[in-house]
Amino acid sequence: MTDIHDLLEQDHRSVKNDLSKIGLTEGEGKTERAMLFGRVRSALKVHMDFEEKTFYPAAREATGMVDQVRDGVQEHREAKDLLAEISDLDQASNEWRDKVNDLAAALDHHIRDEEEKLFPRSREKLTADQKNAMGSDYQKLVDEAEATG
Repeated sequence: MTDIHDLLEQDHRSVKNDLSKIGLTEGEGKTERAMLFGRVRSALKVHMDFEEKTFYPAAREATGMVDQVRDGVQEHREAKDLLAEISDLDQASNEWRDKVNDLAAALDHHIRDEEEKLFPRSREKLTADQKNAMGSDYQKLVDEAEATG
């Protein structure tokens, strides 16, 4: 069984890595940018939906960290807005790159908050069964999303 925190942290690393790769694409690397951005968008959708519907409520109840969870949901809203804006822009434009950089910065802040504040407390307060059950449920959602592309 896999602890939900480990899976969420793996996602954090993967998304940050893909966003970094987008920043390294040059010139007419539109196909690669499209592939990387599609992967980021898909991963974040599954990740944020699961956190909001399952992980955050359990973490809030176990830790009492109401403000931290509320901030996380607000940061997700901002990320979703940026994803929508980026999706509507020409990937060859400077504005597209600027918005991707804004998304990367927003996610860096969000990830730091989760990994330094919420995750340590929720690792301590959630039971092993809770963490593993959420990890199993989350992995199924990720696998389904990857299978449907």
